[in-house]
Amino acid sequence: MPIRAAVAAPPRRPRSRVALPKGVTAAEVRGQLERMLASETFERSLRLSAFLRHVVEAGLDGRLAELAETDLAAAVFERRESFDPRIDTIVRVEAGRLRNKVREYYATAGAGDPLWVGLAQRGYRPVVRRRPQRAEARPAREAPGAKTLAVLPIEDLTDGPALALACRALTEELIHGLAQQGDWAVAARTSVRQYRDDPTDVRKIATAVEVAYVLEGSLQKANGTVRLRLRLLDGATGLTLWAGSFDEPSAEPDSSRDALVRAARGAVTEVLGELSGGRR
Repeated sequence: MPIRAAVAAPPRRPRSRVALPKGVTAAEVRGQLERMLASETFERSLRLSAFLRHVVEAGLDGRLAELAETDLAAAVFERRESFDPRIDTIVRVEAGRLRNKVREYYATAGAGDPLWVGLAQRGYRPVVRRRPQRAEARPAREAPGAKTLAVLPIEDLTDGPALALACRALTEELIHGLAQQGDWAVAARTSVRQYRDDPTDVRKIATAVEVAYVLEGSLQKANGTVRLRLRLLDGATGLTLWAGSFDEPSAEPDSSRDALVRAARGAVTEVLGELSGGRR
């Protein structure tokens, strides 16, 4: 009688669930997810909404092992078996966009939500955590207006004083240019110059200057290129809402200053327009 070889069953992926804070149920996480996806922040971002839902549901259902890049490419972005993450970066790119979208949500519509639901900073696993509740605002002092901004002194990252003047000029011109937008009130340079090279928490700076948002940046010159990096921060949470980098090839920093200011001002103005409801 012939001996039939046993056929090994394909290995089963271990079931692993997302860790939940003590006392938090899966139903509460799903409720938070639905609240996020129904918000203005997510309502027009259908693909990012589907991405977040898939990741969170997989975590709650014990399918964390199914959140590899190739799995997500097929399940969320309809890529075929020939998908090669070395060539097609869609999952990594959309994951970055999703992280930014979650930050935007919690800086705006979700500012008072008790649970934080989002994507891990590395990889594609969901993260759930409790959020510290803000203390109630004291009636003696009103919260800063929604369209208020402080531009911190641009930091010189180059050894020596080569860019010191350019940093001061860039700061001044950004303040002047953004103040001309009309809808936004920008704190005077004299109100923020004390924070040059100061590691003070941006939330404390925003409270002291009475603004809702803070723009910080740095200037660096290397290999004949001047690079300006900017970050827009939420003054209440300290979260980064937007980050941009602007390069200008130039032997002299001053000659590239105008181009840097134009590019940076245009990008920041667009982001501020989104925050004020101009485009979602």
